[in-house]
Amino acid sequence: MRRVRSVFDTRCAIRRALLLALSLVGAGCGGGTEAPDAAVLGDAAAEPDLPYVEATCTPAADDTFCPMYAAAFCAGHFDCCTATEEPGLRYATMELCIQRTTCICVAGRSGDAFAAGRVTFDAPAAEVLLARVRDGADGCSALPPGSLEVEAALVGTLVEGASCSPDGTDYSNLFACAAGLYCYVTDFGGGPSPAAADCRRYRAESEACDASGMTCAPGLYCADGASIDDPGICRAQRGGGMACANDFECASDLCDALAGDTCSELDRDDTWCVDGEFGR
Repeated sequence: MRRVRSVFDTRCAIRRALLLALSLVGAGCGGGTEAPDAAVLGDAAAEPDLPYVEATCTPAADDTFCPMYAAAFCAGHFDCCTATEEPGLRYATMELCIQRTTCICVAGRSGDAFAAGRVTFDAPAAEVLLARVRDGADGCSALPPGSLEVEAALVGTLVEGASCSPDGTDYSNLFACAAGLYCYVTDFGGGPSPAAADCRRYRAESEACDASGMTCAPGLYCADGASIDDPGICRAQRGGGMACANDFECASDLCDALAGDTCSELDRDDTWCVDGEFGR
């Protein structure tokens, strides 16, 4: 097996971690009663001397999306993920998969930003997402990175420069920037320093980019500048078979060393297995 991982870029990974954190403390979520096996997702987050207890989440009465999303993804997960011998890449049970996936989805629809309308739920986009999950699961298809993210059904309203800072354990503002923008976190807080973040514009192809907040739009990556002192330049991600040095250069998010450092196509495990730390 070349490499197995859940497919999402660095920005998605950060938001996934924060959504999971929110799901453990947000409205509608409480402690579960069954402790998963030590190899099951989330065990690393438990305190050393306490048994791990999985959170349980109850969707709002009008939330039909999260239960359907969790059921659709978990059906695909058990039908399509072949990494049966890899710890952390398959849920132990369907019940646990649905429980964890539901919590992450519910968290995406929770928090002050959603309650205040800074983030809204796009029902048509949610239907498209559900159809994508179900169709992909039917054929155990390998899907593009990020294509199964619940975030696709959320619409932000904040303008460029607006604060999207987390508020304590409420991270919902991270999803509140409008289309074409992203939430750039400058300080996650801690001690006397409060969390700080603002909405910034994605850079288009051929625009300058760097690690200080000038981030290329999805489908692009920040290529090196002409010299070490120059900012990077946003370039289109590379297709299958093209030379690469890093995953982020590839449209598949997979630069395969075993294929001579070329961008490789994803396989079904990249889509339907789960990330060992965050799940889906």
